[in-house]
Amino acid sequence: MEKATKLTKAQIDYLLQNDNVAGVTEKNIFFTVEFKEKFYELYQQGMKNISIFHKLGVDPNVVGYNRVRSFVYHLLDDIRCGRGFVGYTNKNCITRTSVSTEEKLKKGYVTIFS
Repeated sequence: MEKATKLTKAQIDYLLQNDNVAGVTEKNIFFTVEFKEKFYELYQQGMKNISIFHKLGVDPNVVGYNRVRSFVYHLLDDIRCGRGFVGYTNKNCITRTSVSTEEKLKKGYVTIFS
């Protein structure tokens, strides 16, 4: 798999304006739990990855097709392994929070699948 190219300052600024994006670095884009839930729902209905990104208002041309593929792979792996969806608290927080899983559940940062 090819390495994702670094995002430019303009791309980062553009992505941070999107409510589906919780945080961005030059290499990574962190999506909200709500985006992941909506994405997965549409994915289960048979919609294609790129179409879902477009429908949910995230431009896959800015994200990059390698990142889209990686996002889908990690999302499905999280579901398969029972980890649920991990979210980030705000656009300035780009690292995983050290809050306990119980607290994350209370605050809605994580969705658990049974």
